[in-house]
Amino acid sequence: MGRSMKPINRVLVASLLSHTGVQGQRILLALYLIDLGAQPLTVGVLAGTFSVCHALMAMQVGKLIDRSGARIPIMVGLLIAAAGMCLPYFVHSMPAIFGAALMGSIAVSITNVSTQNLVGLLSTPEDRTRNFANYSLANSLASFIGPVIAGFSIDHIGYAPACLLVALIFLAPLPVVALG
Repeated sequence: MGRSMKPINRVLVASLLSHTGVQGQRILLALYLIDLGAQPLTVGVLAGTFSVCHALMAMQVGKLIDRSGARIPIMVGLLIAAAGMCLPYFVHSMPAIFGAALMGSIAVSITNVSTQNLVGLLSTPEDRTRNFANYSLANSLASFIGPVIAGFSIDHIGYAPACLLVALIFLAPLPVVALG
C-alpha cells in the first residue's frame, strides 16, 4: 500500500479500516455494557451517544477541513477513537464505556466528514458516482467485518482485550493516511 496506490484507493482502504473499527466499537461496547449489568435504557443511551457529537460537530468539522485539508483531521480522529477504546480496556466500568463511545462519536464526526470530502475532491465528474459507490461499498463491508471481529474477539479473548484490538484497528489506517 505504498505510493503506487491511487489516492482514491488509499482513501477507500483507510475508510474500510476506520469504519471496521467504528462498527466493531458499537457492538463491542453495547455487549460490554450488557455484561456489566446495564439496563436496556442505558444501552439505548449508549447507542445515541455514538451519534451525538457527529450531529453537533459535522458542520464545524467541515469548515475546518475546508480550511486545513483532511489528512491531519483524519489522523487526529483515528487517534481519538483508539484512545477512547483504551478506556474500557484499562477501566472496566460503565463510565469508561460511555467515555469510549463519546470519543468514538467525536472521531466519527472528524473522519467521516474528512473522508467524504476527500472522495469528492479526488473525483472527476466522470468517476464521482463510482468513487462514492465504492466508498459506500467499503463502509458496508466494514459494517459486516467490524461486528464479526468484535463478537469473535469477545468469545475468544474477552471484553477488555477486544477493546484493545478495536483500538489497534483504529490505528491501522494511519500509515495509509500518512502516505497519502
